[in-house]
Amino acid sequence: MSARLRTSIGLLIVLIFCEGLFAQAYRYSLSWWKIISLRGFLQMEGFYRTRESYFRTNRFEEQQSKKLLGEFSIRAKNYIIHPNFLLLDLEGGYQPISQEDKFLVFPDRTETRTAKRYSINMTLLRRAPIRLTGSYRFQHDFINRELLTNVETIRRSKIAGVFIQNPLLPLQLKYYEDKWDQKEIDTGRTFLNYKTTYFAEASRSFKGEDAHVIRYTHEIYDRDYTGFLTISSRIDNLKLNSRIPFKLARPSLYTSSIWYYRQRGFTELDRLLAFQDLNLELKYNFTFNTNYQYSHIKQPNYHSDLNMINASLQHRLYLSLISKAYIRYFAADHIDYRDRVPTAGVSFNYQKKIPTGKLQLEYEYRMRRDERSGEPGLLRIVDEEIVLRDDRTTLLKNPLVDPASVVVTDASGTILYQEGLDYILIPRGEFLEIQRIPGGQIPNGATVLVDYISRLPVSYRYDTQSRFFGAKISLFYNLLELHYSTLKQDHSNIRIETPRILEYIDQMSYGGQINFAFISAGYEYEDYQSNILPYIEKRFFVNLMGTFFSKIDLAVTGNFRDYLLTREQERQTMKDISGKMTYWLGVRTALNFDGGLRIHRGKGLDLDLYSARAEFRTRYRQLTYILGVEFYKRRFIGERADYNGIYLRIRRDF
Repeated sequence: MSARLRTSIGLLIVLIFCEGLFAQAYRYSLSWWKIISLRGFLQMEGFYRTRESYFRTNRFEEQQSKKLLGEFSIRAKNYIIHPNFLLLDLEGGYQPISQEDKFLVFPDRTETRTAKRYSINMTLLRRAPIRLTGSYRFQHDFINRELLTNVETIRRSKIAGVFIQNPLLPLQLKYYEDKWDQKEIDTGRTFLNYKTTYFAEASRSFKGEDAHVIRYTHEIYDRDYTGFLTISSRIDNLKLNSRIPFKLARPSLYTSSIWYYRQRGFTELDRLLAFQDLNLELKYNFTFNTNYQYSHIKQPNYHSDLNMINASLQHRLYLSLISKAYIRYFAADHIDYRDRVPTAGVSFNYQKKIPTGKLQLEYEYRMRRDERSGEPGLLRIVDEEIVLRDDRTTLLKNPLVDPASVVVTDASGTILYQEGLDYILIPRGEFLEIQRIPGGQIPNGATVLVDYISRLPVSYRYDTQSRFFGAKISLFYNLLELHYSTLKQDHSNIRIETPRILEYIDQMSYGGQINFAFISAGYEYEDYQSNILPYIEKRFFVNLMGTFFSKIDLAVTGNFRDYLLTREQERQTMKDISGKMTYWLGVRTALNFDGGLRIHRGKGLDLDLYSARAEFRTRYRQLTYILGVEFYKRRFIGERADYNGIYLRIRRDF
């Protein structure tokens, strides 16, 4: 049989096999090569910026920066024979950058960068029982810093996947390979980063409504820093998730999640996490929920086992009253100590429609016992989650912390924040307060992870009782909202060397808000009496948001917070206003303004922060023009930073 005949027969078999795949795609025609879409853009951008910095050491620094950037990007979607046979996604780009920095104190610097990239993504038989995918990505960057160094970076990524669809056991198999080579041409120093990943996922449903998924990942990391330091890690991840719905009096649900993590090589770590949850919908509007959590962590010279059990019974009376009783038990066994924390409580939530509004009442009573036993020594805390907000006082959860041991990172643990730039630490008796610094890297409301060492006594026991009551009423169809709440917390059966570290709380707060058209304004008052950090706080706020004259989109927010630490007679005031406005000159032309002002006064946090930006944007004959000016001023404890800039961007999409 000739080669031409074998080829013809092979193509015929492929077309017959794919006929069912193409049956639902009438708008596509058979073709050896056809472009579905071709898109891209050409962009040029330039900016000029100045920055002046004044430091407490009486040092002054001035910097002027000029930058010119160009970028070309194109993306084409294609298919061979038919999209359901072979689909190709091709993408490429080129980006040259030139930047010049002039300093008053340091040597001037000129920097040139070029970056080019391309990628090929392929999907073969995308509607067949067996689907194949693959991609290749290449990126080449070159940075030339005058009189300093030349850095060349080459990054290559390969991905291959197989998707097997079948009623018995759908399966996914993937392979990832990522190579990142970086070299300083003048010095010969190199940084090599290789990562290989094997991924497998299988899913199965036995009765149509349940779902079970198992995932396994094996990762290989190899890093080399110019031969001086070699890091090699092998990581195994195994996850099993199950979801089983069933019906008693009403639909109920059981969920399970198990995760095992194992790392070997430069760093050794074993972690096992398990979560089991059962939710039963019973007769007479009763709901029973119970769950169990387990965590095991093992590292060299450190290990911990955590167990937590929760159970609750809830009843709904009509649509108004929800009653709930619950118990919890937490047990932790660390290398240095052991914790046992049982908790029990009841809560009620009552909601009732009233003329022109709604009434809501809440009540909760909770009892808890904390008991810890262990050998004398220092307590090491790892990855304590803390939420940093400008309108809240945040203390580290354990007392007697060594401030020099505090390490703060982002929620992923990859960004290390700096004290004095991103956050500050303020002693509050036996506790340590942490505050973010506006203008730093930590966003308002962000969750951070904190590591530290505490001298907390390793053996103690005490009981805690807390009572909470809250009321909220809205009238005249949400025109007026009022709220009131109280919280009382005290302790008994105390066996601890330092009882003053236990927090007694007597808190009362109230406030109101008026909502009218596009304006809302309100007032809040809080009296927080405590043996740890008593304070009185007053807050005023106003929000304005709306569209005016069909041409102006406006959003403005203002806050004033007066915060008094009653024991220290220390006052902090925080004023901030921020706004954003868009003025539409036409369908394709707009003026954008946004800015903010923030003034803080208080211990360790004397801060003035100003920022503003104005931008003109228009589109004419497929070209988009953006012209903007911006400035930023920061005053923090005797240090100043003034920043001004102007930029122009021109873009052509096709």
